Formats: sequence, C-alpha cells, structure tokens
Amino acid sequence: MHQISFPVTQADLENVAVPPHVLLPKGMLDVSEQKLLYLLARDHYDGVGEIVDFGAFSGASSYALAAGVMDNSQVTNKDGRVCSYDSFRAEDAHILRYIQTVFFSRFAAAGEPLYPTHQVNKGDTFIDVFHFQTQKFENVINCSIGPLEESRWRRSPISLLYLDAINTPSLQSRVFKEFVSAQIPGESILVQRNFHHPWHPHIHVVMEYLADYFVIVVPAAAGTRAYRLVKPISRRAMRRAIAFDFSDHEMVALLEQMLTKSPERPMLNLILARQLHLLDRRDQAAELLGSLLDRFGGTPMGRNILGEFKAVCPSVADRFSPPMAAE
Repeated sequence: MHQISFPVTQADLENVAVPPHVLLPKGMLDVSEQKLLYLLARDHYDGVGEIVDFGAFSGASSYALAAGVMDNSQVTNKDGRVCSYDSFRAEDAHILRYIQTVFFSRFAAAGEPLYPTHQVNKGDTFIDVFHFQTQKFENVINCSIGPLEESRWRRSPISLLYLDAINTPSLQSRVFKEFVSAQIPGESILVQRNFHHPWHPHIHVVMEYLADYFVIVVPAAAGTRAYRLVKPISRRAMRRAIAFDFSDHEMVALLEQMLTKSPERPMLNLILARQLHLLDRRDQAAELLGSLLDRFGGTPMGRNILGEFKAVCPSVADRFSPPMAAE
C-alpha cells in the first residue's frame, strides 16, 4: 500500500509517474488532475466509504478514480466503489462543442477537425462516450444518469468526493445536503475542481465559511483544490452552507479572507473583482485589476489576467488599454 503525503503540490504531480493508461481517456481535465484522482484513490482511499465523481462528463475522472481503486491493495471489494453522476447530455454549448469535436469528427494530419462523423445536437446524450472510455473498469463504476440538480445519495459514508460542474449556488446546496453531509470527519477528501477560476464564487464563499472544518491538502492542481474534512461540521454551519444565506458584505469579506491565504494565486483575485463588479463597486474592482497588472503586466500571466478580466468584468477592464498588459 502506497502512502500519499499531504500537501500535494503541482510540482509533485508533474514529477510523479502513473500508469500510462490512466491518462488516455479524453476529457476537460489537466494531466495533473488525472494524476491526482488516481493517487487519491490508490494511496489515500481505505475502502471505508465510497467514492463519488459528481459531474463525470466523458469519463476521464471516473476512469482515473477507478484505476486507482484497482491498484489499491488495501481495498478488496472493488465492485461499484466509484459512483459517477451526470446528466450525460450535451446541454451547454461548450459541452456540445467538445463532444462534437473530440469524439465525433474526422481530423487532418495536422490535427484540425475536418468534418463531423455524426452530428451532435443540443440535448443529445453522450452516455455511450462515457461507457466507451470507462469500459475497462465497468465493474468498479456505478453510473447514475439524470439531472444533477435531482441527485440523491444513499446515505452511506463517502470517503472521496470529487466535485465538478457545481455551476450554481442551488446545485452546490444540493451537493452539500446530499453528499458533503455524508463525508467522514478526519478522513474524507473533498476535491473542488472549479476552484482556480473566477466564474463560481459561491464555491469559494462556502469553502471559506467552512474553513474551520477543512484543511487544504492540495492547494492547486491546474484548476483544482482539495481539502480534508478534519472535524464534524456543526448543524448550524451546515444549514447555512446549504441555504447559502450570505449577505453581499459577508461574501466580499469571505472572499477577501480567502485571498489572504493564497497571495501566490493572482487569478483568484478575479473572483473577488467579479463579486465587486456585480455589486457595482467598480472602482474597487478596477483598483484590484490595476494592482495585478502592476505585478504581472508584460508577462503571459498579465495578459491572461486582462483577458479573463474582460470576460468577467468588461466595463471595468475597458478602463485599461491592452498595451498596459502587453508591454
């Protein structure tokens, strides 16, 4: 049995070797994220609870988790240990585009897509893609098909919870009520894939609100951050996290508190900037952007920051001319 040493860094994941087949399934995951899921399932998981892949998409995450379970000498009963949830339908434009381009298109020698082999339409299922990519471990994976907003858990303990596609506060509330509440204090790992980008501040608000109950074990693996639940979450705190009843002032304060713990992560500043923008506190958002460009202007990071800021706070980003980030 391997032992995983926390905290795990991006450099650790870049340097560690995993079986090559773990990285074969296609999906919107970085290699470091696939490695992380494999290592957590192989080296940390002890089989006491179950593994949940919430937002399984095309199967890359489920495959990595199942591969880790299969290589885990501590777990003897491997059947159905990875519980994969998704609607498996191409509802969003970026999902439809990815499924169409990656799985149902012919490619030229240089790699560009030429023409579709099968037309994927909005609302079409891609469960066949998931089953094709995960067939090697079909006995390990228990697949639940349906709207994520209606997902339910059977109340057995959860040792490892991987969260993707937590796009709204209401879906987050469902996840905390059904899944996070079933995690094992002192053992369970909670993996938030959509952490290091600015589009879902509800994730950051709730995780900072619950900071007394979780410790960070993987600060960053591409866009992912992972936590360990160190003690039982009080009923009051869990009720508030589920209700997401935070005032604007509380949300800004929690985001500012989060940033003080991650000064090396400039992209996280965009989460706070977006929230300030939504609250019509644009001068503060502009000041935050200006400080970031002072630090990173003229670098690839600076150009990336300005590009992201134009997407999340366009009226603020327009105050800054492109040359400021490209000098």
